[in-house]
Amino acid sequence: MQKTVVVFFGGKSCEHDISIITGLQVMTNLDRVKYKIVPVYITRDGRWLTGEKLLKSSTYQDFKERGTRECFFEPGKGKLIIKNILIGSVVDVDVALLCMHGTNGEDGSLQGLLMLSNVPFTSSGVLGSSVTMDKIIMKGLFKAMRVASVGYVWLYSREYKDYADWVVERIERELKYPVMVKPSNLGSSIGISRCANREELLIGLEVASKYDTRILVEQALTDFREVNVSCLGHEGEFEVSVCEEPKGFKNILNFSDKYITKNSEGGIERVMPADISESVELKIKKMAMRACSLMDCSGVVRVDFLLDSTTGKPYINEINSIPGSLSFHMWRESGMSFGSLLDRLISLAILKHKERSELNYAYSSVALFNFSHNNIFNK
Repeated sequence: MQKTVVVFFGGKSCEHDISIITGLQVMTNLDRVKYKIVPVYITRDGRWLTGEKLLKSSTYQDFKERGTRECFFEPGKGKLIIKNILIGSVVDVDVALLCMHGTNGEDGSLQGLLMLSNVPFTSSGVLGSSVTMDKIIMKGLFKAMRVASVGYVWLYSREYKDYADWVVERIERELKYPVMVKPSNLGSSIGISRCANREELLIGLEVASKYDTRILVEQALTDFREVNVSCLGHEGEFEVSVCEEPKGFKNILNFSDKYITKNSEGGIERVMPADISESVELKIKKMAMRACSLMDCSGVVRVDFLLDSTTGKPYINEINSIPGSLSFHMWRESGMSFGSLLDRLISLAILKHKERSELNYAYSSVALFNFSHNNIFNK
């Protein structure tokens, strides 16, 4: 029987355009025999739109709302309501496939709404999404669980604005140049700076403060390689893809490197499998699985590592709970088709929802019988 899949993409995020690309890739590769596709495009100002025209890439080059309808979920019932001029239509949803990147979609906010709406969804839940989106919380958990990561300092943006000299002195006391300055809750390298001295640090803090209320400052490695791996699974049981090594960038992969710079594949050059020893590869994969379990991740995620070229030691950098293009290029290298990856994600989403549905959310007590109006506090 055909399942109805609602594909979410776009969003009120700096990664809006990349999310559209992921959404279009997913909708193109979903099996139309197995699935009925309902696109839900979230506009830059947060409105939900649906319609057949949203399946076409040309729609977004000069976007016009004509031909689309606003939509929303009915709380608790797993139904998508599509607004029409006279009367709305109702769609029974089997699963939501999330292609959201960045804030207001990858950070647990949409996941929480879907849970309240009783809709199965791909990707990590509220906890896994929120802690992997927030780089400061993620780094703190890595440190607490002794997962190797580089040293760091964090601060509120207002601290930098009000006490810039004190902030800089603190960073220089705890870290050495060069350092990386990052907004805590953004992806795609937006707002990130590599700073080799105090002047560059002040600029980096200023840039990061424009994008988030909290800032992470990390110790930068001077001679390193980036190695990434993707994990696919649920509740601590993960398959791991081949490792990849992005090439051809200087110091930091910026937005253009990742998505705009052209080569035979589009974007940055990637070496797969990465040219690393078997022992380092095994260590990276074990660290990735442990980190994903620690963060309660599910679905498909990408885990990024920094490999110190001098010592050969890998440091976990961050986890992306909904990676660009769902990290399909790494699973393709493992022999999996995009359609098969999407089938797996949908099956995992339905399984995860079934397991949650079987939990006991009710507890009978005599609390209300023992309560009377006299127990209400007076103003």
